[in-house]
Amino acid sequence: MIRAVAEKQAPLAVISDYFSNKNKEDHFFEIKDLIEKALKRSPLEPLEIEALLYALSCNRYLDNRYTHLLCKLLEKPDILPYNLEFVVELLQYIKDGKSAKCISNAIALYPPSDTHSIPTKCMWALRDIGTAAAVQYLKELALSENEKIAILANQQLQYVK
Repeated sequence: MIRAVAEKQAPLAVISDYFSNKNKEDHFFEIKDLIEKALKRSPLEPLEIEALLYALSCNRYLDNRYTHLLCKLLEKPDILPYNLEFVVELLQYIKDGKSAKCISNAIALYPPSDTHSIPTKCMWALRDIGTAAAVQYLKELALSENEKIAILANQQLQYVK
């Protein structure tokens, strides 16, 4: 079904309807399996990844079980930047301290650019996660030689409680 959407044989609304009728456990295992299969393909299919991310956004049960899969997606440089931003937003929503390292690593993988806001969204996520490790990553980023990174990190440290 996700493949049909990715191949434009079905509208995204089909995903929403399909996953809204799944229970929490079925939804997790089906999405997990689909993401793992997608990650094994090379190159990644941009529309398939987009459809999978949309399916995750339809999930009423998004929790820390998805952290590992989302971090694996974040490590894939062939995913479109706006989809990577969405991956960071999902990790920010989940607020799992285990994601702090992969979010911090993403800042190094995707430096500041005029074409995406991945580092900014990563720092927002680290701030919202707020664990000691997440705050430590922000402190380290505040010392970065990259002035844009240092400024962003210092701004987010001002909001940490």
